[in-house]
Amino acid sequence: QLVAADLELVAGEADQARLRDLFAPGVAERQLTDAEVGEALAILDRSGARETTLGEARRYRDEALAELAALPLEPQARAELILFAEAMISA
Repeated sequence: QLVAADLELVAGEADQARLRDLFAPGVAERQLTDAEVGEALAILDRSGARETTLGEARRYRDEALAELAALPLEPQARAELILFAEAMISA
């Protein structure tokens, strides 16, 4: 569910209001139309929220990779886990 803190990423008040409308209790229980999904994605792109989220995901991925490097694992197992982590969140 969309929370108020997430809305701070959105540039304008009109975009914030539209996201609240799209994800309001009661509305969120129904299936959004393709047009509504596209509108929400456009707002998130415009606000920079998508790029901010990708940046956070990459940071967590890099932390996980550093932890994997320190674990006492067989080389094959380590390599497979690294490939998996890198595939989940690509550069």
